[in-house]
Amino acid sequence: MNQFSWDKHEKDKKYKVFISCAYPEDEQYKEALCSLGKDFLMVKTLRPGEIEMENPNHEEYIRRVTQGDYITPETVVVVLVGGKTFARKWVDWEISAALQSRLVGTFSGLLGICLPTHPDYGKTRFRAEIVPRRLVDNMNTGFAKFYDWTKDPDMLRLWVGEAFTRRVEAANRRDNSRAHMLESQA
Repeated sequence: MNQFSWDKHEKDKKYKVFISCAYPEDEQYKEALCSLGKDFLMVKTLRPGEIEMENPNHEEYIRRVTQGDYITPETVVVVLVGGKTFARKWVDWEISAALQSRLVGTFSGLLGICLPTHPDYGKTRFRAEIVPRRLVDNMNTGFAKFYDWTKDPDMLRLWVGEAFTRRVEAANRRDNSRAHMLESQA
């Protein structure tokens, strides 16, 4: 039996995703992911400066991202993890936004994808210190998963679908207890 056999409802489902990545280093992978998922992803993303803030802080940024409908309870946040992603405060804040409590009682899904530009790409183990810490916290609890980059749209659909399901089924395992990054490190 083909591992990618979905019923018609799942095959036709479109998922809302918010792509978080280190900009501009990983922009090409964001574009490639959009192209790969064009038939089943509805993508939202932010570029630096898109949300104007005089004195940016994590509370205000998260409020604007969630109230601006970039990240909603029906969204899966896909973190593209390249060589510098772990050091970006915006990525940390976007992951935190996915894990915030919602009025309807659900949270966004969370998925990490290791890019070919990451030092641990293709290895059986990754070094937690070079992956966004809040993502690692949620991988450790089972709320989030981490995969190597793929060019297979069926695999991407499977990963996003699983993260979408985990947002409800594993909501009690999400971990947003880490202090927010205050400055980008690279």
